[in-house]
Amino acid sequence: MTHVKSRFIYHSLFVYKYSNPCLSYSTSCCLKASSNGHQAGDQKFKSYNEEKEIKHKGFMKAWQLNSFDGVKAIQHSDAVKVPYITDPNDVLVEVCASSVNPLDLAMANGYGQNVLEAIRQVTKGSLPDIFSGQPEFPFPLGRDFSGHVVDKGFNVHDLDIGDQVFGVVSPHRPGAHAEYTVVRKPQKLNHTESAAIPYAALTAWSALCVTGHISSRNASKMRVLVLGGSGGVGTFSIQLLKHWGAEVVTTCGPEAVELMLRLGANVALSYTDSETEGELLSMKGFDVILDAAGTNNPKYLDMLKPWKYSKYVTLSPPFLSNTDTLGLAGGLLKNVFELTSSNILSHIKGSSYRWAFFTPNRYALKEVRNLLDDGKLKKHEETSIANNEIDVLSY
Repeated sequence: MTHVKSRFIYHSLFVYKYSNPCLSYSTSCCLKASSNGHQAGDQKFKSYNEEKEIKHKGFMKAWQLNSFDGVKAIQHSDAVKVPYITDPNDVLVEVCASSVNPLDLAMANGYGQNVLEAIRQVTKGSLPDIFSGQPEFPFPLGRDFSGHVVDKGFNVHDLDIGDQVFGVVSPHRPGAHAEYTVVRKPQKLNHTESAAIPYAALTAWSALCVTGHISSRNASKMRVLVLGGSGGVGTFSIQLLKHWGAEVVTTCGPEAVELMLRLGANVALSYTDSETEGELLSMKGFDVILDAAGTNNPKYLDMLKPWKYSKYVTLSPPFLSNTDTLGLAGGLLKNVFELTSSNILSHIKGSSYRWAFFTPNRYALKEVRNLLDDGKLKKHEETSIANNEIDVLSY
């Protein structure tokens, strides 16, 4: 994961917006502070700052994706309108830093375009074209952000103007007022550090808790294998599991073995070692295998505990790639077939094969923030770049 530090200034603001289809990197962020599913309409609602006649006017600079041709299709614009509060549940966030996830780079090449466009059409109240939905451009990318509140609607009571916050926007939500997850940021981290956390941490939480059914109540009785422990999701998964009391085994590159042990893994094995597979098999089974490396190798099903309701959880399901290749209708049919086929193999031994996805979860983000402030979670070191150097992502 790579940070993108915003250096675009508008009236001393570093701003992001996900509510206007014309915006992307380093614009304004006008987001919903509740998850009640209420959608913003065209009416402009009064906000706290507007009552004081403090209004954001004019244009600002932004990065916009104009086609699915990768990073080279991200273009700079200095004529993007600064947003305003359009719903009493909205919050306007002045973003000081954001991050670039692998998902953003994949989406720049068209990954998931059919499903994500269909969901956007549904949220706008129209029926999706199940055969060939046409994406809207310019298309904003970017999931994570960290900054502070500069304006809010009158229904927002748990955040105040000036609060330092961090959060994440769902992949299918760019370009529209949307539900999202935002809480006060960790006190011990700066904005650049905070911006690298939400998407990876909440993906790990979703995979472990929602899909894997692991929690602080049952983790102490579990042995969990994390494939690809040195990535963003993997490092948070290992730390969460260890904090909850699970026995953690992980695979990683040889250079990351020591890091995995420092983060709390009981055993860290290099995937380049020819003896790793044998060592894993000798451990007599895992309650949950979290595949954060995208291996999707059936051999790991044999490492699950038989007839113990054990689970293989993958974070690289073919869900979006199938719909990209076959269209929405054909892709969904293939997804049903593939998931059913995989579970026939696993159910024979009393286990299950599951697909995991990022899920916005405000409670989880608060828990992650508290663990970071308490020193029980550690941020994995990343690379920081300036926003005007975004072209380096193509190398």
